[in-house]
Amino acid sequence: MTISRKWITSLTAAVLAAGTLTAASSATAATGPAAQSSCYLAQSTAYPGFEGNNLHCAPRAGAAAYYEPDGNEHWSNVMGTFSGSQREFFCWTEGATHSGGNSVWYKSWADEPSVGHGFSIGYVKSTDVYTGTHPYPGLRHC
Repeated sequence: MTISRKWITSLTAAVLAAGTLTAASSATAATGPAAQSSCYLAQSTAYPGFEGNNLHCAPRAGAAAYYEPDGNEHWSNVMGTFSGSQREFFCWTEGATHSGGNSVWYKSWADEPSVGHGFSIGYVKSTDVYTGTHPYPGLRHC
């Protein structure tokens, strides 16, 4: 009987541990992609003037693209928003320090242009681009 109780105790512990790991994985998935989970550099000619080694990565859904890397949320400065799907970032630059505690911003075309703007190219806060390292190694400076 002692062996059976040890076996049941071990099995119960294993099942509880598996449940904890599954819950932790679900929590991570809900907050967005893991750092550098799907980011990479690749040559691109899709955007005239921004050819070269571009960063392909997913931004936070709803993140804003700003005309200047300053985070000014006046309607004239917000060029558009990102859907959260993977896209190309052309370069990085220094700008205003933002909520991420650094001053790194990435430049790209937003998915949804803001009202009043015919195009949606702008700068997004580094914390809204799931690279894990800012600036992303190998991406050119703007």
